[in-house]
Amino acid sequence: MTERTGGCLCGAVRYTITTEKTGLGGCSCEQCRRHTGSLLVSLDAPGEAIRFVAGEPAVYTSSSWAERGFCRDCGSTLFYRVTAGKMAGWTAMAAGTLDTLEGLSLENEVFADGTAGAYLLAGAHERLTGEETMKKYGAGA
Repeated sequence: MTERTGGCLCGAVRYTITTEKTGLGGCSCEQCRRHTGSLLVSLDAPGEAIRFVAGEPAVYTSSSWAERGFCRDCGSTLFYRVTAGKMAGWTAMAAGTLDTLEGLSLENEVFADGTAGAYLLAGAHERLTGEETMKKYGAGA
């Protein structure tokens, strides 16, 4: 297992994430676009793999099955977490908050049709439309 570190823009919130995963995921659903200002690119892990070591993020309940974390001081997007269903606890830490992106690469993209053609992420990786995403992951996507 590899431990990676990260934190918000102002440094008030710091965390560790312990995972062997090296693939990043991208999400262009409407909520991720609004929360981040573009799309959420994340390193995903079960909730128990993430530990906040400085500060506590503010949390916003964004739907009946998910919440989003951010720094209450600088506003940095920190994570998206599933709170209900078969994927409860699954957490997507914003890749831009990691101290280094070394060894990581884009692995998949969900809600790829959420961009309405405004942008397209380059490279060969799994791309799922919103319909395909919901079919694969259900209400906990």
